[in-house]
Amino acid sequence: QVSPATDWQFCSGKFHSTIQDSLCGYHSATGGIWVAKYDPVTGFNFTRWATVSPAAGWHFVAANFRDNLLAELVGYHPSNGTVWRGRNLGSSFQFDLWRTLFVAGAWKLMAVDVAATGRGVLTAYHAATGDLYQYDYPNASNGPLTLEPRATVTPATGWQFQSGEFDTNSGVDVIGYHSSNGTLWLGRETEQQPRPPKPPAGKGKE
Repeated sequence: QVSPATDWQFCSGKFHSTIQDSLCGYHSATGGIWVAKYDPVTGFNFTRWATVSPAAGWHFVAANFRDNLLAELVGYHPSNGTVWRGRNLGSSFQFDLWRTLFVAGAWKLMAVDVAATGRGVLTAYHAATGDLYQYDYPNASNGPLTLEPRATVTPATGWQFQSGEFDTNSGVDVIGYHSSNGTLWLGRETEQQPRPPKPPAGKGKE
């Protein structure tokens, strides 16, 4: 049980070890980020790993972006389009500005670890244009957040997306749901996929 009862957003990842997933909770009223590993006797025991400012308005996803086998957080704030990377220090997150995305407020982020490499892949959907971009972290402990275009959906708005390895192609696919007609679409990652123009370069810590 969490307290207070409301204003929480949760995600999961291997924050403590490579074997067991932990739960990460962000509280939008205080900006606190809490992480807990499940214990079969005591349940989830949360400890504060970070506090973000401003407190409200963040969206967080988790994956292994650093090749250290432990999950990190990526936080997006729609007020200014900034994307922040929370490095996993073992018992806390250290946040650094990763990039500022153009057209603040229009983005939805997804993240998944690829089974073949163990590395995190970040997918971003631009709700105003319908463009989907992807970021595959390079073979380095540090690197820029470079979003590569992958597809454009029509209509542009009204979608919910979830990334994952749904096909057996060893790539990161997306499932898209559109509320206008209840359809589900599978977007397979392919090398020959048509790609829209790259987004304008944003500022970030590179």
